[in-house]
Amino acid sequence: MVAYTAGMLHDIVKLPKNHPDIKKCSFYASQRGEVLPKELHFPQGLLSNACHATHTHSFSANVETKTPEARCVQDADRMEALGAFGLMRAFYTSGKFASEIIHEEDPEGCHRDHQDIDE
Repeated sequence: MVAYTAGMLHDIVKLPKNHPDIKKCSFYASQRGEVLPKELHFPQGLLSNACHATHTHSFSANVETKTPEARCVQDADRMEALGAFGLMRAFYTSGKFASEIIHEEDPEGCHRDHQDIDE
């Protein structure tokens, strides 16, 4: 129940990829996630675990996962990013920011932050 709830809430707050607070989306989602389950009569004893899993789902946010459910949600989020949706997101983001899909000088991304955005 915890992992399912966190999975449903993990992207409830989305900011543009170039927003200065992009790495805080998971935190904002966990804050918003505190309110919705209460309205839906979610068991109070599980709410903090669901919010923790929501907050830690983003690998790039660099927040330690402390529960098995949080690790599962983070791993699922990573796997989703590697699949067809991740590929579509890469092309969409490249077009949205009028940037190259592959960095010409470092195509494998070995010498730069993988979260960077060319300004």
